[in-house]
Amino acid sequence: AMEDGCVDIERSTHIGIHGSMGSADLMKEDQEKGWLTITLDDFVEQGPLEVAKVVKARIGDAPTIISFDVDVLEPGECPGIGFPEPGGMRCRELFTFLRALKGINVIGGEVCEFTPEYDSNEVTAHAIAQGAYEIMCLCLDNVEDPSE
Repeated sequence: AMEDGCVDIERSTHIGIHGSMGSADLMKEDQEKGWLTITLDDFVEQGPLEVAKVVKARIGDAPTIISFDVDVLEPGECPGIGFPEPGGMRCRELFTFLRALKGINVIGGEVCEFTPEYDSNEVTAHAIAQGAYEIMCLCLDNVEDPSE
């Protein structure tokens, strides 16, 4: 999608990258392409509300799609993720962040990397359903009331 020009990299942000990286080149490549990358350490230091302000300023009024990669979550809290890395984002932080995005022009979203076979107690399913609901609410916030 990036190579086809479907993604406006200058307005795009990766949030929550954490864990081990095989090479610093991974972050360098993102920066060279124009992505803003906010590591989980930076996210925790700044807090979800401040990071949401940064994201809102970067996006402006552009139509936006939110991609919620479940791998960002803490595997001790949500085990049903594809690539578990200790030290992930807590659900409370995620929901606070998503709710703070209210007002941007969200036109869609997705949830990816859910691995049900690792989700023995279905807590991950509940958490990502809530995350998807929050994204849906952001989309619906942009729908005009026909009675007005």
